Order: sequence, then structure tokens, then C-alpha cells
Amino acid sequence: MRDHSRIISFIIVVAAFAVSVFAFPHLPARVPTHWGLAGEPDGFSSRAVGIFLLPTVMLGVWLLLSLVPRFDRALFIRFEDRKSDISTVKPVYGIIVVAILAVLLAIHLFVIFTSLGAIGASKQPLIIAAISSIGAIVIGNYMPKVTRRNAFIGFRVPWAYASEEVWRRTQRAGGY
Repeated sequence: MRDHSRIISFIIVVAAFAVSVFAFPHLPARVPTHWGLAGEPDGFSSRAVGIFLLPTVMLGVWLLLSLVPRFDRALFIRFEDRKSDISTVKPVYGIIVVAILAVLLAIHLFVIFTSLGAIGASKQPLIIAAISSIGAIVIGNYMPKVTRRNAFIGFRVPWAYASEEVWRRTQRAGGY
């Protein structure tokens, strides 16, 4: 089965920009961009910044996460030589990248719908909590499936690099 995560990631980033372009003329001059603990917007930006900042961040995250695995052995890992681990973690890494971008897209849609008045103030904390929770559940489910030590995905704490077994158990505990 072919890994389609790059295509899906690209579609998510393009969708964020497309939604921004479509919604831009309908938004107010000030767009909420930050919510406090009480669930009330407490930070605002101009329409252009508020609508295009998150898609630009998504593009940057996607490009960065696309490049990091290529430099795994050269920059990050300093232990015994072996073939690259990219083949063992690539499908899981792709799923996690898609999940991160999907959560960012959901937050972007939340900002747009809130700016348009489509989401009431009483439902905003519940929706943002649901978006964050679902993202954490998906990423936490796939994190333990990284079976080999690597430098670009997983809980990369110093003791986890001690052995493959310690790495596996650290990832399993972190996934919960």
C-alpha cells in the first residue's frame, strides 16, 4: 500500500489557504486570534493577519516536517551505526504529520467561523477542547507505533536512547 500522507498534507495546507481566500471578504476588520482560559477571545488581529497567519504557519510546519527525516542520522542521533530508521517510521510519521495539520486546519476553521459569528460564545470552549483532545488522542495512538529509535518522532528524552526496549516502552507510556 502506498503512503498518501504527503498528498493529504498538501491538500490540507491548500484547503486552509482556499478557505482563507473565500472567507476574507466576509470577515470583520478585527479577527479573534487568542482565547483566554474563560473561553472568551482576548487577542485580536487585523483581518489579513488573522486569516492568513495560521495557513502560513501550516505551510511552514509541513515544509519543516518534510525535511527533518532527511537529516535524522547526520544531525540528531549519535549512537551505533545502522541503516536509517526512516523505513520503519515513515508511515506512522506521515499519519502524525497529517494529524498535526488537520488539528491546525480545524483551529483555523474555528477562528473563521467564530469571526463570522457562526459559533456562539457558550460553545467556543467546548469546540476548542474537542479539537485539542481529538488531536492528542490520534497522535497518542500512533506515537507508540514507532518501533525503532530515531531523532524526529517520539519522546526523545536522553534515557530513551539507551536501547530499543527502553525506546519502545517510553513511546508506549508517552502515548497514553
